Order: sequence, then structure tokens, then C-alpha cells
Amino acid sequence: MQLSAFLRVPSCADAAQAPGSEWDKLALELQAALQHRADTWDWLEQVLQVRSRARVLAARDMDAALLHGLQALSRNGAGAVGAQALCRMLVASEVARALGYGAALIAHLERAALMLSVPMVVLRERMGRVIATQPGEPVAELLRRYAEDAVLLALEEADGDPVWLEAVRQHRVAVSEALPPTFMTSAQHLAVLLRRVDRFCTRMALSRRAPVTTLQAAGGADACMAQRAGHDPIGAALVQAVGLYPLGSLVQLESGEAGMVLARGRRAEQPLVAVFADLRRAQPLPLNPQLSDTAHPGRAVSALLCADQFPLPASLQALLQLRTPGSGMRAA
Repeated sequence: MQLSAFLRVPSCADAAQAPGSEWDKLALELQAALQHRADTWDWLEQVLQVRSRARVLAARDMDAALLHGLQALSRNGAGAVGAQALCRMLVASEVARALGYGAALIAHLERAALMLSVPMVVLRERMGRVIATQPGEPVAELLRRYAEDAVLLALEEADGDPVWLEAVRQHRVAVSEALPPTFMTSAQHLAVLLRRVDRFCTRMALSRRAPVTTLQAAGGADACMAQRAGHDPIGAALVQAVGLYPLGSLVQLESGEAGMVLARGRRAEQPLVAVFADLRRAQPLPLNPQLSDTAHPGRAVSALLCADQFPLPASLQALLQLRTPGSGMRAA
């Protein structure tokens, strides 16, 4: 494996061969189904088919799925809304498993996570026209009203499964978070979890400029304090599900090397890192990439880094191959 492959400018051919190409296709299909829901009678079935295919892909390699999903959060191009919805679904389902949710409830959660993109699609379709025709009305109020309208539209057109559709409705009702867990319905539990995952995903979309740990992304200092005190089961489950350092994060190790979090490790704070730069010199020195297990002495994560602090690899595919059996690479 040549170092030059990691430092050149990505080409269109690279993008076509990227490991996330299957996820990109699903994101485009999901967004198309949501956008054309008024033109096709089976749009909801198309959304649920995307969910089923996404589950098959995730079962093959959940780390690769999460890595691609989290990196897609900062995109604004074609399929961006679909990619964000798929990432929300993946993260939420992993958190639910960490919390001990059963398979049936996780299925409701995943469907609700995808349906939450309907408001965003509607907003993209309508906001330009609405702001032009009603310039005096606060934009925030327009956002809220049209988001609610879109959810009601989804509720009316769907087959009426009471749990996940009610979770979509409850998603924006903050009062449910104040209820004791024993008094909450299944839909309210799902809605609270989805709000936390939304908060996490929104913060992660900005992480290239201001990197954060999972706890910080999930709710800031208050969430960190609550988790340490044992009062934040969702925050703790989120760390367990995606690791303390989210996949795709750029980190420095105690050894002075730097790289990208490629996979979850045995413990939340001990990810597997694809190391490809040496920061012990005045100028960062590119390294031939290798997989490093941060559970080993002297190789723990010591800092989160920004993307402009050292040369980045151009090919995510090449990094993912570090974890492939037979690639000749082992965790150091």
C-alpha cells in the first residue's frame, strides 16, 4: 500500500469506488421517496424498504456504517437529507440496543428516525416560497409550523402504526422529557431518545471545525456531569454505542502519532485508530498507514484534532482495508 494513495486529491473514480457508495445510493433513494410522496402511493413502502436494506448493510459492518454515516452529516449536496436520516437511524438503533430495547421497539424507532426527515424535505420545498410571500412572519415560527404540518401529513398517509407514528408526533414535544420514565409511553421513550440522537448528530455535523467527544455532542457540559453522576442513561448508552471518540474523529495518541478513529474498541475510550501522521516534528510527517489499538500502553488517545492540523488521507476505502482480514495490517 503506497503512501501516495493517501495524500493525493480524491478523484471522481475514488468517489465511485468509496465504501460508502451503497449508503450513498440508499440516501438518494430515501430522499427521492420522501420528496415524491405526493406523486406515488407506495412512498412509505419505499422508505421502509430502504430501512430493511440499510439493516442488511449495517449487519455486515456496523463500524463502517457508522463511520460513513457520521461523516455524511456535514454534507449539503444530493442526498444529504437522506444520509442524515440514515445516520440518525443507525445511531439511534445502536443506543437502543445498549439500553436493552427489544427488536420490535427498535424497529419502531428506526422507522420513526427515517420519518423525521419528512419535515426537512417539506421545508426545503416550501421555505423559499413562504418567506417570499410572508416576509413579516418569523422564520423560526415558519419552520415549526411546516415541520408539524409535514408530520401530520405523514400520519394521515401512513398505515397508522400507533407506536412509531406517535413517536414522530412526540419528537417535538419537550414536556415528555420531564416525565418520570415509568410514566412514559413507548412512543415517548422513543421520542426522547431521538431528540438526544438529533442533538448528537447536529453537533457532530460541525465537528470538523470544533471536534468533540460523544458526551459533549450529546448535550454539552450538563450531560457530561449527569452521566458521571449516573443520571443520564441515554448519554451513557450513546457512549457505549458509538464510543467516546466518534468514528471518523481525528485524534492524537500518547505516542505523538495522529490518525482517524476507524472502529470501536473493547472499551468506549479505546478505539482502533488508523494512524497516518507523526506530530512529533515541527512539520507533521505523513506515515505509511497502520491500525493502532489504543488499549495498548503508550497509545491511548490524548487529544482530539481538527482536519487542518495534519495531512489527511484521500481514500477512506484504503483506511477501511486496514481492518480487512488478509490485508497484511494488524493493530499495533
